[in-house]
Amino acid sequence: MTIQSWPEALFRGRSTEFLRFLLIGVSSAVLTTLVYAVLVALKFHYIIASGLAWALGVAYSFVLNKRFTFRAGGDARAQAARTVLVYILQLGVTWSGLAFLVEVLKLHPYVAYLINTIPPPLISFFGLKLFAFRESSQRPASPRP
Repeated sequence: MTIQSWPEALFRGRSTEFLRFLLIGVSSAVLTTLVYAVLVALKFHYIIASGLAWALGVAYSFVLNKRFTFRAGGDARAQAARTVLVYILQLGVTWSGLAFLVEVLKLHPYVAYLINTIPPPLISFFGLKLFAFRESSQRPASPRP
């Protein structure tokens, strides 16, 4: 594989799918930021406001990514549960990455935050594509009793 062909190999010719995913991600970030700001203005504790905004963002992303990005059919409940798992993983990686950049590498928190914006969308995209919305024919068969 040449350096020039790695994006094609990585996305398998699905760059428009990734662009749709990024568009939803940006709109989700705007929505959750606005919700967070409103909740804080309404005197919600900032941690509660953050959690509620995050949960709304996950739900919003699930609906739009299912229908618009991946155009996935299938069991919505199972996909929703797998989507939550993907976003919990993403949250853990984001927090641990931020802590590593600030505490171990001693980067300024703003710089660390900016650097740490790269992994989350990649984790989400591939987690949703390969796990949450993977076609049932691609899933390993579950053992029958």
